[in-house]
Amino acid sequence: MDEQLTYQLLKIMKHNGNVWELISGGYEFGQVAFFLDTLKQEHYIALDETGKTLITPDGEAFLFRFEENNHIKRYSKWVLPRSEMWSKPAGSSFIYIPKG
Repeated sequence: MDEQLTYQLLKIMKHNGNVWELISGGYEFGQVAFFLDTLKQEHYIALDETGKTLITPDGEAFLFRFEENNHIKRYSKWVLPRSEMWSKPAGSSFIYIPKG
């Protein structure tokens, strides 16, 4: 399994994403299950006492190292920008007068 695929799987798991992204990208369910098992063997993921899969400190270190080496910004593509959070640009006739 290459580093890019490892990064994708860890990122999906970190943000509680959906593996359909990989399946729609051409992978089979069996392949995704094998990849997850490989991540577990490499100690990038583990199960907690409730049975939930978590990313281990080794997995977090891999994510950090991969993002640093490939100059990836640290944001999740699953968090979509909200248009109401951006202020609208001022018009050409708008005059801003600061206070004080």
